[in-house]
Amino acid sequence: VLLALALYAAGDDRGIRLPAVLILVGTVLFSGSIYLLVLSPQRWLGPITPIGGLFLIAGWVSLISLTSNGSR
Repeated sequence: VLLALALYAAGDDRGIRLPAVLILVGTVLFSGSIYLLVLSPQRWLGPITPIGGLFLIAGWVSLISLTSNGSR
């Protein structure tokens, strides 16, 4: 998704910063917390996983909003 956003930004002058940041943060929090839960005994990381999922959902919603505004 981040590669597609970079290619999209190269051909269009609209900003893609918000969807890119949300998806990046969501991926790091979601996947990173799952990896750390599996590889370490730290259980406090469990509640971070859904927060990462929310960032991913927000990134997709902002991406849909960005693309739907451009078609009008």
